[in-house]
Amino acid sequence: MSSQAKLTVRGNIVHAETRAGMDISKADVDRLFEIVNERALGEFGLIEIRPKEVSIDPASYRYAKELMPQLRVFALVAESELTFKVFESETAFMRDLRFGIFKTLAEAESWMKSELESELP
Repeated sequence: MSSQAKLTVRGNIVHAETRAGMDISKADVDRLFEIVNERALGEFGLIEIRPKEVSIDPASYRYAKELMPQLRVFALVAESELTFKVFESETAFMRDLRFGIFKTLAEAESWMKSELESELP
């Protein structure tokens, strides 16, 4: 199944709203890259809002970091414990990328803002 996450940019944070049944791949990372370049974002964070039944090619994380070295922080927002467990295995592919797991968008945004501010000189 193809994917099309809804991408929204708020300052230096990008929200990616996925939906059940999506398969996230390198093509989605390419789409994110286009948006990041259009907006001329410097260092930024990505918050993925993931329902159940979303699959991701874990190599997409490494590809994203290679393509966008300014991607500093990743947060996952989900309600399912199974999604949390799957994400834990995905983190092995998150070299040089800080990440967090949250149950609410508000928690993820607060953490991400703090993490991005700590990146500034």
